[in-house]
Amino acid sequence: MEFTRIIQLTDIHLLPGKDDRILGIDSCQSLHDILFDIESLEVSPMLIVATGDLAEDGSEVTYERLKGIFDKVNFPVFVLPGNHDNVANMKASLVSESIKMQTNTEVQGWVIAFVNSQVLSQDYGFIDEQELSRLESTLSKANGKPCIVALHHSLTPECASPECQLKNTQELLELMGRYPNVKAVIAGHTHCCTEAIHSNIALLTTPSTFLHANHAKQGESQDHDSFEKSHQFDGGRRGYRIIDLFENGDINSEVRWFLN
Repeated sequence: MEFTRIIQLTDIHLLPGKDDRILGIDSCQSLHDILFDIESLEVSPMLIVATGDLAEDGSEVTYERLKGIFDKVNFPVFVLPGNHDNVANMKASLVSESIKMQTNTEVQGWVIAFVNSQVLSQDYGFIDEQELSRLESTLSKANGKPCIVALHHSLTPECASPECQLKNTQELLELMGRYPNVKAVIAGHTHCCTEAIHSNIALLTTPSTFLHANHAKQGESQDHDSFEKSHQFDGGRRGYRIIDLFENGDINSEVRWFLN
C-alpha cells in the first residue's frame, strides 16, 4: 500500500555560535548528523515537522543560523515554538519560503494541525482558548480527512516534575475525541520517547536531536521541583521520528536512534 513519509524533529536547542556547547555537546553538529541521515533514507519524506525548542536562547542570531541549515534540505520544514523559543524572532529570522510557521497544512490527503503550547517564561505547557479554537476549526474543516496534531509539550510525559507537564492535557484529549479522524499527536519537550494510545489516538513523544533525558517517576525522587535531582541526561543517545501515512488513514511510526 502506498504511503507518504514525514519526519519529526524536536528539541534541537541550537546555540548562536559555532563554538557554543550545551553540557559539552555541539547541538548544531548533532542536527547536521540527523539531517544527513534523513536525506540518505531509502524513502524520502515529503516534509519535516520541527516541534519546538529549536533555539536554546530564542535569539534572532540563532534562528538565522538555523535558517541557513534548514534552507539546505530538500523538503519544506514546518516549525512551531517550544518553551525556549521566541515566536517573534522565529517569524523575523527563521520563516522563509521553505520554512513555514502556520496553523495547518495538508499532505497527500492528510491534515497536520500545529498547536502552540508555549507559556511565556515558563517551561510547562498550556493551550489557551484561542489555540484550542483554531485547532477545532482545523479539525472540523478537515471533512473527515485523517489528521495529526503537532505541538511541543507531550501528552504522556515520563516525568512528575511540574515543568514537564502540559497543564490542560485532558481538555485537549476531550477536544480531539470529538473528531474520530484524529489519528495521532506528535510532541517533544521531555527529550525521550513515549508511545501510548488514548481512544484510538496514538500519543507519540519524540527524543531530542542532541540530548536524551531520563525522568524520575512519581515516588522515585523526593524533590520533583528540583530539575537537577529529578533528571539524568545522556549525550550519547538522540534521535528523530519517521512517520508513514497511508491512504486508508493508518499510520506507522518509529524512532530512529543515534547512539554514540
